[in-house]
Amino acid sequence: MRRLLLSVFACNPSMGSEDGNGWNWAVGLAAKGYNVHCLTRSINREGIEAFLSPRM
Repeated sequence: MRRLLLSVFACNPSMGSEDGNGWNWAVGLAAKGYNVHCLTRSINREGIEAFLSPRM
């Protein structure tokens, strides 16, 4: 699997516009077979972790 370091200013799965676009880049590249590591602002952490946590 190819590894990729993606740097995005805004990345949040629960938001639209720039935040959603950053998330879609990460997800789209992962769907193409890349092991994606995404660098973004810490303000996005809560939204990303909430999305990735197991749903009850």
